[in-house]
Amino acid sequence: MIHMAKKQGYDITGQRFGKLVVLGKGESKGPGRTAWRCRCDCGNEKTIRGDALKSGSAKSCGSCKGRGQAIDAMLVMDSVPMCEVQKRASEAGLTFGEYTAREYARRMMGGG
Repeated sequence: MIHMAKKQGYDITGQRFGKLVVLGKGESKGPGRTAWRCRCDCGNEKTIRGDALKSGSAKSCGSCKGRGQAIDAMLVMDSVPMCEVQKRASEAGLTFGEYTAREYARRMMGGG
């Protein structure tokens, strides 16, 4: 879901595009070229144009090829309804993105 921001177009902060999670707006590359700071599943951060994210042409930082399988092997993906994740985030006093990032970090550190 893309959220509209007053006089600033849209806000995709917290959304996932492939292996990328949007952290916030980055330095724009000119008129109509909104750029977004993203964190890849491999841990790299990169600024990527919004049109590349939305079209699917940018799915990762581009530096993590080959590392994706190792990262996937470290994660145990549980099927949890989004409403349950939102509920857990709210109970913890966190935004959805903050809660998701915390859980991801916990799992990466072996917290199961």
